Amino acid sequence: MVSDVVRGRFIGPVQTVFTPQPDFIAFCTDWNSYDVPRMWDSVRNEDDPEAWKQMLGWERLGQLLADHHDRLATLRNELVEVWDPQRSKSAGMFMQVLDRLIYVMRENAYSSASTARGLDGVLQALKAAKEKVGPLKEKWDNVTTDWVPEWWDGAADELNNEARQTMTQAESAVEDYRRRIVIPEKYDFGDDRDRLGDPTPVPDTTGTGGTGGRGPSRPSGVSTAPVNPPPPVPGYDPVLIPGPDLQGMPQPVPAVPGSPISVLPVPPGSPYAPNGGAYILPGPGVGRGGWIAPMPMPAGVGGTNSATGAAAGARAGGMGAAAGMMPFATPAGAPGQQGRGGQRDGRRDEIWKVAKGVPPVIEGTPGRSRTVDADAVTDGPPLAAQDAAFADWFAKVATPWSDGLKVSITRRSDQPT
Repeated sequence: MVSDVVRGRFIGPVQTVFTPQPDFIAFCTDWNSYDVPRMWDSVRNEDDPEAWKQMLGWERLGQLLADHHDRLATLRNELVEVWDPQRSKSAGMFMQVLDRLIYVMRENAYSSASTARGLDGVLQALKAAKEKVGPLKEKWDNVTTDWVPEWWDGAADELNNEARQTMTQAESAVEDYRRRIVIPEKYDFGDDRDRLGDPTPVPDTTGTGGTGGRGPSRPSGVSTAPVNPPPPVPGYDPVLIPGPDLQGMPQPVPAVPGSPISVLPVPPGSPYAPNGGAYILPGPGVGRGGWIAPMPMPAGVGGTNSATGAAAGARAGGMGAAAGMMPFATPAGAPGQQGRGGQRDGRRDEIWKVAKGVPPVIEGTPGRSRTVDADAVTDGPPLAAQDAAFADWFAKVATPWSDGLKVSITRRSDQPT
């Protein structure tokens, strides 16, 4: 019985695909053109409960069609015993239509069950990728709190490579499960009614002026606009194998000043950018060395070392004024930018060494939360305002294509030696 195959109670050489499947033209993503934030943006909205409901809907539809098929086939055989199509022309014509309906119902039952299992595999692969890339994004946001600038590039490369392997594996799994999504033959009940000689028109349910059996039209209010994928790192081609231009395919981003590039957040409190900033990773349009771009402090927002923040803001050229525009920045450790125990603007910034395991000589600010999140800041002013301003500023600079990619960082507590 078809229901046994659909429910997995029978395994054997059963034909489950009857209609030739179309060839889908796709492209392969070159994940080497993406960094951790961009890969996280690709999977962070996966594991949607509505998607799992859709998968269960396909599974239940397959089981329902299989049960109806088996019952209809049984009734058909019982009808033949009292209305022999070999002896009645009307019975012969009716059985042709009924056999056609049973055939299509069987194909749709198999297609729905196969689609459900293929969709389940796709969702599982994307969920696994999300669970792996999520922690990498958290590490990415905190690279500059754990390392000195000489190590930031290497730490970012390790995180990128790990995320790229995860995304490549997920993409391969999705490609395999995609083959299990089956499109059945289109069935039009109006054709069978015409074959039986019934002149009664079939009500139009398509909303397009047609007749019969083509399913309802798309509900109003459902968006058909393609979802724009996150852009690649400027200067890199996001498509691995050249192919036809497809709608929604990621396009290369030129490496020109002002483009969103691969950056690490430098949280407020860092000796290299006391009010916060962005560490620009090397790459096309940047050069071989990394750069630190300090954040200009908005008017009315105080914080640690406000005089230094004002000077940094002047050197940054007002980066906060234009979202996504990268200013002229100073190389890490160069004159005019705070280095490790070096001078800046005629002033020397001392970095104190404190032995671990003993009570601190200088206490931290009481009640200050260590985790910085613009959407859930619990600090009191002025640190809360500074942290929120930094999270918003960095999101506009690093990921201007998305409104939801905020950083969640930890204020720097360890100091380079």
